Amino acid sequence: MLGEVGDGWLVRLHMQIAKTLNGAGWSQNQIAAILGSTQSTVSRQLLRTPPKLPSADADAVDSWANELSRYLIIQGPKTRVERQRIIMDIQFSGGHSFQSNKTLTGVELEGGAKEAGLLRQLEWSCSRLDPNRIGNWTSGVGMNFASCLPEAISKEDVAAFPGRLSVIDGRIRHHEKATMGASSSLSKVLLKARGSGIGGSIINLKAPLNKNSSEVNTRLIDRCIKNMKWNLAHWDGKNIDCKEEDYQVILGAGGFGWEPHLFIVGSSAGEVVDRTHALIDALEEGGSA
Repeated sequence: MLGEVGDGWLVRLHMQIAKTLNGAGWSQNQIAAILGSTQSTVSRQLLRTPPKLPSADADAVDSWANELSRYLIIQGPKTRVERQRIIMDIQFSGGHSFQSNKTLTGVELEGGAKEAGLLRQLEWSCSRLDPNRIGNWTSGVGMNFASCLPEAISKEDVAAFPGRLSVIDGRIRHHEKATMGASSSLSKVLLKARGSGIGGSIINLKAPLNKNSSEVNTRLIDRCIKNMKWNLAHWDGKNIDCKEEDYQVILGAGGFGWEPHLFIVGSSAGEVVDRTHALIDALEEGGSA
């Protein structure tokens, strides 16, 4: 749900449903199960005042919540959601509109459909990369973006872009669509991280160097990582070393014929995009301080 009050619509809907079901005798765990939430979240919702919305929106959301609640009370707390059909018709300024009709089932994809879903998610997340941020951080050998299946054991289980990603005319460009098994080097790092239980997606950036030097500016990296309350791991070309149980960034210090890189990892491609933007902002701010 978009717009200034978009988030408030969903929060108010859940809060109103939670309050009504609680009044009908449902436990907090039962309410959490039907809302796809947690018991602690429901507990907070029951104590708080629903977010204020424009009166017309509040009336519509409250009416919707009342109708859903009455139906759920009739069905009882053991009922489960099997399918949801979401129809969207969004009007934008300038007379532009967006329409969509999707069905959500909560079912995990299997076989080829699972790989297709991974590829779509990777391409969509790639489109979210900010070229204005990325432009100064693409390495000489090129930047790539990869995601793997949960059970990944080889590069054939890793989705990436053939060739490399480039910033051209203010846009992120890739010559071909993402495909499975497209990046040997990035897959190698991601599979090692995956084997440690860290991340399902990865992107590589140029590591910052000291002025007039080919040495990595480790002081800048360490300071930024510490300020962000993240953890830094190190890649020697074969293994990942980290003192902590989890990490968000991997430093490949480089070597003969091997350019230094920063690898940002995350549980999903979307999380990697957010972490990439945050890290670049921190490095640039720290470098200018």
